[in-house]
Amino acid sequence: MIIKGAEPFEFGEGSAGILFIHGWTSSPREMRFLAQSLQNRYRCKGILLKGHGQTPDDLENTTWQGHLEQIKEALIPLKRDSEKIFLAGL
Repeated sequence: MIIKGAEPFEFGEGSAGILFIHGWTSSPREMRFLAQSLQNRYRCKGILLKGHGQTPDDLENTTWQGHLEQIKEALIPLKRDSEKIFLAGL
């Protein structure tokens, strides 16, 4: 079960997209405010990395390689729908 407020998000419009990637000790919640302020000019997508937004035990079996694959997968629809892509990380 995902902690309330830690859900991934996707909103906004524009010819460019931004993928928001949260940090090790956070969730999309920390990136949402910035994305909301940019949504009138950009497609904004914030992913929830596997194991995050739940309990610390859920992180135990995750790896940076798994997170990297998840980031690559999240880029596919942004690349299809956007002329430019930017990454925003915490």
